[in-house]
Amino acid sequence: MQNLLRSSRALSWLSVLALVFVPACGGGGGGNNGGGATGGTSNPFSPTDLAGAWTGTLVPRANAGLPWSDGEKRILSRNFVVRADGQGNFQFCLPGTEETYDVVAGTARVSQSEIGTQGRFSVTFKELQKNREQLVLVGRLNKARNRIVGEYELRSRTENTTGNEVEAVDAGDFELLLSSGVGHFQPSDLEGTWSGRNYHYAPRYSNMSITIDSNGSVTAGGIETASDTYPFALDGSNDLLFGLLTDTSIGMIENVVITLESGVQVKMLYALVDDGGRYITGPLEDNHGKITYFRLVRQ
Repeated sequence: MQNLLRSSRALSWLSVLALVFVPACGGGGGGNNGGGATGGTSNPFSPTDLAGAWTGTLVPRANAGLPWSDGEKRILSRNFVVRADGQGNFQFCLPGTEETYDVVAGTARVSQSEIGTQGRFSVTFKELQKNREQLVLVGRLNKARNRIVGEYELRSRTENTTGNEVEAVDAGDFELLLSSGVGHFQPSDLEGTWSGRNYHYAPRYSNMSITIDSNGSVTAGGIETASDTYPFALDGSNDLLFGLLTDTSIGMIENVVITLESGVQVKMLYALVDDGGRYITGPLEDNHGKITYFRLVRQ
């Protein structure tokens, strides 16, 4: 597999991401991103403009020539979350995979540039426990300070390297919207019928659907592979599963154990609903410990 840092096709992408490797100070700021105040020009943006919880979507592009290519033919778009403290220092991220980047818990570290006069900044979340993943975001905050758009790259070591080299997993565009805080999302946001994919990477896709009533109970659905169908149990074992959100500021529910009709159980490590209530996505663990990812669309 071609290494990203040695791939000529990736040079243009890396030139954009060069912002990320500017040293940060104090765990969050430091290093100008090229858009900062110069020549006495005042900066209308402050690091504190990034404070709060942000929810949004990662949308992969075709990524021609990189190890994981073909955009959504290989890796589906997914919801993700970042959170910054009151000083605008990013400390937490759920990237849509099974990993959680949590600076306070010691599972990640963050490198972050200053925010420039045009609202541009960069941030890198580096996962520490397995030393495999890092998520790079290069974004621009709007004038209303409630929306960030930009480009991302999620990289992972997929073969033995010297330790300083990483390989591309996927890259594309992202959007984040500022949450109003606790209560921004409600359990009722999960009510309805959802269907879509449960997958690892192509061609390993299966169909998945779920219907959630106003009490948060599962009333229909299951997982369907090319050869078998695994309905969710409707005997009461899946009642009230989605009745409470774990975090109403980011639309997250975690550790949801769903029982199949056969008695086998699968676990949603976490599920995120997007701000528009269109998608539910997250990682799913089966009874053998295998991780897949689901993306369900409201019907």
